[in-house]
Amino acid sequence: MYLITEHLNMDENFIAQRIPGVIWTNMTDLKLLDLSGNIFSGQIPSEVSNLSNLRELDLNTNLLDGQLPTELGLLEKLQVLKLYSNSFSGSIISELGKLQQLKRLDLDDNYFRGTLPQELGHLSNLEIFWANGNYQVNGTIPQGLFVNATKLQKLFLGDLSLSGTISPDIGNLQQLQFLQLKNNQFEGTLPETIGQCSKLLALELDRNQLEGPLPSNLGNLSSLSVLYLSSNSLRSSIPAEWGNLANLTTLVASSANITGAFPSEFGKLSNLQYLLLDRNELNSTLPSEIGNLKKLCESQFTNAIDLCTYLSL
Repeated sequence: MYLITEHLNMDENFIAQRIPGVIWTNMTDLKLLDLSGNIFSGQIPSEVSNLSNLRELDLNTNLLDGQLPTELGLLEKLQVLKLYSNSFSGSIISELGKLQQLKRLDLDDNYFRGTLPQELGHLSNLEIFWANGNYQVNGTIPQGLFVNATKLQKLFLGDLSLSGTISPDIGNLQQLQFLQLKNNQFEGTLPETIGQCSKLLALELDRNQLEGPLPSNLGNLSSLSVLYLSSNSLRSSIPAEWGNLANLTTLVASSANITGAFPSEFGKLSNLQYLLLDRNELNSTLPSEIGNLKKLCESQFTNAIDLCTYLSL
């Protein structure tokens, strides 16, 4: 018996059982399968390959475990795969790189280990990739993500154990809006080509081993709103060109080994609300232009260099 159903949505029903086998074996017309927000347990079986018409598979926030079946790579029409907040383990399978129609891949908050397979760099239609919170995933970012996945808008690879440098090819990602690489072991410098990611809204690079100099052309990113650089080994001054970041609301660079003078050009950042530069080696004298930052004291914390006190003088 085959069930002719294209959409099966049972999200957030607190169903506590294994996923019924009939879904994998008989519902071969499914285009959308959403079982998220339940208490499903067990593993994804190899029979998932029977769902050859599937466009979206959403199993997030369950108690699923075990290794991912290589048969996932046979779902050639799949565009969305959400597996986050489960207990999957083992390696991230290279067969995911065969999903040429894939636009969104969410693997975050599981127990994956090993490296990010280079085959992920073949996903030329990928727009969103989450893998953060898998602390045992190590190695480098697949080079192909910076070369082939030019449609990427969101790349979240924070709280892993990745290392190496940030490739200059990141400048190819001109649709990128969110880049999170926090709490890894990246080293070397932030490449100048980051200034080509003109749509970038948020850049989180804190808790790595990055070094300076900081790229001046980061100041070209007129849409950038949030910048985190804390806990790095930058040994660099803040470029004056960053004073052109007209939409910057948050700059957090505590304990980042920042040196030199505080740029007077920051007085132009009229939208700046949060500024934390504590535990660095900045010169003690602040330029008078800091008085232009009228929104800064509207925040709940601006104790990095006590600007609220400065502005009250």
